[in-house]
Amino acid sequence: MSGCNSLGWGVRSGSALFALVFMVSVSMAQMPDNLMVVVPNYIATGGPAVGAFGYDPTTDTLWVAGYGGSAWIRKVTNVTGAQAFEEMVSPSEWVRFTKTNPSFSGGSPICGSLLLNPLTIFDTDGVTPLYPPYTQAWIIDANSVIGDLSSTKRPDLTKRVYRYNLQVPADFDASTVMTPLVTLQQMADVIGLDPPSTTSDVGRQFAWSSDGQSLYFNDGSSSYGGIWKVRVATGALTRIFAADAASSGPPPYVAIECEPCVLHTSVRDLDPDNPAVGDQILFRGSSASGNVGGLDYLVDTGTSVLGPYALFTEAELERFIQWNGRYLARPANPDETDPGVDVDKVVSISSITTLGGDIYFFETTGGAVWRLDGQGRLAVVMSKAQRVQYNTVLGASNVLQTTMLRLRFFRQAPYATITVPQFLFQDAASNRLVGGLLAFKTGDFNRDNNVDEADLALFKNMIITPIRTFYDAAKKTYYESPSDANGNDLIGDGPAYVEYLKYDLNGNGLVTARDRVMLWKFMYPGKSPCDFDLDGDVDQEDFGYLQACITGPGIALSDADCYFGLLDEDGDIDEDDVSLFATCLSGPAVPASADCLD
Repeated sequence: MSGCNSLGWGVRSGSALFALVFMVSVSMAQMPDNLMVVVPNYIATGGPAVGAFGYDPTTDTLWVAGYGGSAWIRKVTNVTGAQAFEEMVSPSEWVRFTKTNPSFSGGSPICGSLLLNPLTIFDTDGVTPLYPPYTQAWIIDANSVIGDLSSTKRPDLTKRVYRYNLQVPADFDASTVMTPLVTLQQMADVIGLDPPSTTSDVGRQFAWSSDGQSLYFNDGSSSYGGIWKVRVATGALTRIFAADAASSGPPPYVAIECEPCVLHTSVRDLDPDNPAVGDQILFRGSSASGNVGGLDYLVDTGTSVLGPYALFTEAELERFIQWNGRYLARPANPDETDPGVDVDKVVSISSITTLGGDIYFFETTGGAVWRLDGQGRLAVVMSKAQRVQYNTVLGASNVLQTTMLRLRFFRQAPYATITVPQFLFQDAASNRLVGGLLAFKTGDFNRDNNVDEADLALFKNMIITPIRTFYDAAKKTYYESPSDANGNDLIGDGPAYVEYLKYDLNGNGLVTARDRVMLWKFMYPGKSPCDFDLDGDVDQEDFGYLQACITGPGIALSDADCYFGLLDEDGDIDEDDVSLFATCLSGPAVPASADCLD
């Protein structure tokens, strides 16, 4: 057992966001202002990658589990101040618990989730308290199947979910602080899988039920695939939604490999026309639900499970997503010419969490974290380009590595004169630390917690930044990127590039007309994006504005005051924009649709 003090990595002011740059030689101006280190690796795990973490807001304590058989479980105190850590469960003790017998094979911990109980857990009578809030942690473990001394596979000893008593001091035998809750054999018994398969896939963060008595977890394998629920006081286990086997799903088969989350209907009812009341469990759409690439949910009423229902389809999400930009390049033709057509991708949602009625999810293909607010508006709060900048500043060896982010709300963090929701995340590329994401309001570009004309003025000057096509000869790919006044990729000017990325609302690293239309929904809710004079209709007066701003085909807009007229994706204002305007035309005093360009 040992301890270590450190700098305080919590965000206490705008300048404190950049404390981490003392670790690197890169200018702090190249670090996106929405990303920071919360717990550095030498405190979080001391070397191994982070497997999972759970936070206790009542004591400002983070419990961090390393990934793999050489990993500790550490207790990090004073997370938002001068941090110190204590090693609670050693690698050898952890492995001894998972194996049951040190001579058995398999069982090295592969921790996918470690979360503390946010509410009191009661006995089966619903009255007798068993565990006060934040006194226990539950762990999801994807370790390999145990083999006994005769090399016989033992699913009955292969622990998938177990409880860790946080109230026991360090240096205790792990078997005295850890208690099995779900084994692989129990999972097989629930679904009648005899003999049990030895292949399961549970290495993702689970979600607590809204009453704090059960947890929902996901298995992404073909044998056990689906959404599971376990009552933590008793271990009562059910699979509430079964995924199809890979061989039977329609192509492309997509398993439910997702970190689910729970949103109760009393907080936000995802379908007010559905009278069901209960937990809404959100997860990535799959072949089993017929909504590949979308976002699904079940409703658990406590007596029945309804659904799945599609909250979003892939087609609806792709109204916002664009498969282009620096990190979604298109392969060159065999003769190295530009094919001019971006490669279509499959949306892949891997991590989901909520804050109030807002839903946050990580889409791995585009590499961005999105927020779906209570009004049904989507926008990115962290793009892949920002994450790459963050990882580059931290000296990561693989800045493009994608992972289950383990997104989790942390606190309302001070930033300059305001407070901003801050989420913890795990990024395998970022020197194996616990990072922090500040979720600023969409369109709050000047970071004053308001979305107003001052932000609009900043945006309209950014949207006329030229976007050019570049060729990467080493990778034989073409990509779009903002350019400087000399036609060079803007990434060469770190501070200017980082500032530019703040205005990208759909996560492709570019500021285009699609971002303008998305911003409009936050600036002027209910107004058509072609209602330039904001009088509620789209008529000749609005067309007069567009007409005065026409540049002609291939001539990039340079007048920032004309940026409203950018309706398509090419940077000029021509007949294509006029055609799109016509789809929004309503006539004088006739209310115009706010969704006419969606």
